[in-house]
This record gives sequence, C-alpha cells and structure tokens, in this order.
Amino acid sequence: MEISQQLEHVVDKLVDEFRKINKENIQLWSQLEEQEKKNEELENRVKELKNKLEEEREVLENLIERVKESLDKVRTKEGEVT
Repeated sequence: MEISQQLEHVVDKLVDEFRKINKENIQLWSQLEEQEKKNEELENRVKELKNKLEEEREVLENLIERVKESLDKVRTKEGEVT
C-alpha cells in the first residue's frame, strides 16, 4: 500500500470518527436542551405552587383571626349576660 493510500485511509477513518462524534454531540445537545426546558418548566411550576401555598396560608390565617374575633365577641356577650 502506498503512502498516499495509507494517508487516505487514515483520513477516511478520521472523517468517519468525526462524523460519528459530531452526530453524538448533536444528539447530546438536543437532550440537554430538552432537559433544560423541562427543568425550567418544573421550576416555574414550583414557583406557582409556592405562590398558591402562600396565598392559601394567608387565607387560612385570615379565617383563623376572624374565628378568634367571633369567639371573643361570643365570650364577651356571654360574660355580659351572666
């Protein structure tokens, strides 16, 4: 085998390997982008849930305060009656 043929063979192998690695790299980048998108969606969902939880907590605290006030009024009236 001549040097030029050997060189051509080596170059062909390198090109094939490059194409293989490039294809794998493209696939990995695609997977990474997809996972980053999913991660961002999940982070947004967590933020939404945290906000909803905070809103619900505030509502419950408000209701508890109103119940306490009502109980205090009932106790005061019962105290006045007796």
